[in-house]
Order: sequence, then C-alpha cells, then structure tokens
Amino acid sequence: MTTQEIDAVFGKHGSKSAKNNHRIAIYVPTRTKAAAEVAARNVTAKKLRKATIAFMVDRFYGCSVIKITGFYKEDGCYTDEKVRVIYSFTSAQKLAEHADEIIRMANAICIEYRQSSVAVEIDSQMFFYEPTQAYRDEYDRLLLRAAKDPEKSFGYQKYVNKNLPLDNKSKKV
Repeated sequence: MTTQEIDAVFGKHGSKSAKNNHRIAIYVPTRTKAAAEVAARNVTAKKLRKATIAFMVDRFYGCSVIKITGFYKEDGCYTDEKVRVIYSFTSAQKLAEHADEIIRMANAICIEYRQSSVAVEIDSQMFFYEPTQAYRDEYDRLLLRAAKDPEKSFGYQKYVNKNLPLDNKSKKV
C-alpha cells in the first residue's frame, strides 16, 4: 500500500498519517570486554540505554525497545550478546535533520562501552559505526575537560557533543 492509500483507508476514520515512514534503530550493547575500565568511568548498560531512549524521544517524539540476542564470530568462536534495539519511526525531514546526531550518539555508545562498533539500522539497512582512534582520543580529551566543569555534560550524558567532529566512518551491510 502506498502512503496515499493508507491515508485514504485510515484517514477517513479520524487518523492522519504523520508521514513517519522511516525507521531508525540504534543497537545498544549490554556487555563489554573492558568491564573494569567501563566501571571506573561509571558507565553502565542501563545508563547507556536510558540515554539512548531520551535521545530518541527528544528527537523523534517517542521510541520502543526490543530485547534481542545477537550473535557474531570473534577469534574463531561464536559469541552471543543481549542487545537492546531502541527504535523510532520518523519523517524523512527529521531523519535528515538529526543524521549527524545519530552518528555521534552511535560513536558515543561505542566509545563509552568500549565496543569496536555500534550498529544503526535505517529503513532495514544496517550501518556499523567504528570511531577512529583519533576520534576516540578527542572524545576522551573532551570528556576529561568537561569533568572539570560539571555544567558541561558530555558524551552519552548529554547525548552528543557538537564540538566533536563528525566521524562518519561506517560499514554498510
């Protein structure tokens, strides 16, 4: 069905399509190999999940969370991990408007939870964001600077930091 056909069927019953026909999902990990380092930074899976939910709600007016188990191969062994898929439906305009912030959020989750990459799904296309070492170093430098001034939240705590250049390196799968 086209959007017009959907509007014709459902619109006559008092509902109007908001043209929110694009799906954006961020896959938030629940495990890290660097548990001691992550704990020292006071980062938890729950904090990352809550920040991602707030990020999605603030930009796309709502979101849903699905618990899944992901599987991947590492060092020749199959590994599973519980993941939270936090997704929203939005318009093309809102998706384009917040594209840079989505990438920064994925990179922040990746760095904060010491992952090699974080997945972002847009309209059934998967992208893996892998911040470069230079990006990670700059993120950590800004994090240390912000720690000296409590008024300046940073990273996932403030969702994104616009002072950080956009590291738009992704692998589309």
